[in-house]
Amino acid sequence: MGWALSRLGPVADCTVAAILLAHRSLVQHVSAVAADLRTSLNDGRRTVTMIVSRDTADMDTSHVARSAIESAAENLSDGVVAPAFWFLIGGLPGILIYKFVNTADSMIGYRNARFEEFGWVAARLDDVMNLLPARLTGALIALGQRQLRAWPEIVADARRHRSPNAGWPEAAMARGLGIALAGPRSYDGTLRDLAWVNAAGRRTIGAAEIDAAVRVLWQVWRSVLLILALSALALVLLPGPGTVPGYWVKGQNGRSVPKCAVAVTKGHNPATVERFLQARANIGRYCAWTSPGAFSAALSGLCPAI
Repeated sequence: MGWALSRLGPVADCTVAAILLAHRSLVQHVSAVAADLRTSLNDGRRTVTMIVSRDTADMDTSHVARSAIESAAENLSDGVVAPAFWFLIGGLPGILIYKFVNTADSMIGYRNARFEEFGWVAARLDDVMNLLPARLTGALIALGQRQLRAWPEIVADARRHRSPNAGWPEAAMARGLGIALAGPRSYDGTLRDLAWVNAAGRRTIGAAEIDAAVRVLWQVWRSVLLILALSALALVLLPGPGTVPGYWVKGQNGRSVPKCAVAVTKGHNPATVERFLQARANIGRYCAWTSPGAFSAALSGLCPAI
């Protein structure tokens, strides 16, 4: 499978990355809340329980809608934009590393007695890896909703949010839809008086606003696919890695390989050397065109590993 993908090149890489993005599942879960909320409030409460961790038994219609929209905004960043971002930075290894960290945060990144010590590491790593993607998500939402002029207000709301990252897409979504998000909610029977996001926005909302949020999800999805497609095109059309001065050299089989790989592979088993060179060449194909100097330094640091 890996050999076949390597033969197909960056277009196949981008296709696999698109499959790993959780957009369709997100849209289905959020849309289900809107559909069930139109049926009855109890149905809406039951369905929104699947995508939020807060108490839902006493939610009114507006609270159910806010919960669904907030989950949509946050998971748009975590499940779509962030994986795409790390794919562009590190190729398929980048997106897989991100998925591992994000899944660990979802499973054990809780502030309670059971997970506090072990889960803290996963939660902090997830915060760091989502630092730029969350802001990019907010920018993509604001751009699509023509709210860039309100960017200073979006930044102010995001900084008041309890999460260092979730506030950015939520603040942009709230401005784009003209509604208020966040605010008081209950966790494990305890009411928490959290700050409102876009406090001046409409607070009486329902299924129609959830539908509007889903349309924003599709809008950002199209933007992400466009960025991935342009990146694949760039990898195909831009000069190959062999043209980066001083970085790539010709290996014994005629393939361009990192210069530092040549020095550390002497005296090792030929099969091991071949696997090493192939892996290094694949990684370089993903990333070398973005920042050859920085990437060369990173690879040089890895050379002693063999």
